[in-house]
Amino acid sequence: MMVLGVAADDPWILGAEEVWQLNYGFFVFAAKRHRPALDPLLSFLAWAEADAFEIVGDFVAEDAAEVIAAVACGEGDQVADATMRKSLHWYALDAMHRALGVMTLRGEWPRAAFLNHVSRIIRERLLDHSAEPVTAWSALAELAAWTHLRELGPQLAELYRTKRVDADFVTEQELAAIFADPEAPAQFLARHPEILDPAERVAHWGECWDGMSTARKLLRVGRNDPCHCGSGAKYKRCCGRVTEGMI
Repeated sequence: MMVLGVAADDPWILGAEEVWQLNYGFFVFAAKRHRPALDPLLSFLAWAEADAFEIVGDFVAEDAAEVIAAVACGEGDQVADATMRKSLHWYALDAMHRALGVMTLRGEWPRAAFLNHVSRIIRERLLDHSAEPVTAWSALAELAAWTHLRELGPQLAELYRTKRVDADFVTEQELAAIFADPEAPAQFLARHPEILDPAERVAHWGECWDGMSTARKLLRVGRNDPCHCGSGAKYKRCCGRVTEGMI
């Protein structure tokens, strides 16, 4: 918690060992659903532009949503408030939105609150053409699909009309079909059961750094070899994401 507190105030003063501890800590906090970690985690992610992403790498883009959802313990309002910060990098914004979606699907945050929040984001930021890139709007449309926010149909149609959404994420026709199918949410969760337990989904990542005190151990693993932590992923996409930068 001490290192996370420092990162929330000024992440650029962290040394390599502290960055290692920070990455390890994220997943420990998630596994324990450690609510006190939420405030400093959101503050850290709110650093201007891409600072947080540059410091902890793929964590922001790939795992932050699950960690936020796990430590938030249903405090969706606080996460929603954090998304309104204008300086927020879109990677962090997307992670917070996905965390809210996970909490909504788990029944930890009211669907009406999530619906109102996404509607507000579209309404207030759509007029600001410099606010978010196409990828951010596309991710939001995809999120609306798997949380079945069919009430946002007209607003989402405007995103497509103004070419804010990349059809590689979800086409307008696919979105309409999902909204028309009342069984779509249940089918989505059946395909992605891990969403219902974000802490379990990321808890094993903490094992990646257990006992790794020297770079020598890491050099024995090839970048394309299966990661030694047992995740099933290649080393370069798993433990190697953080530790290679420390060698």
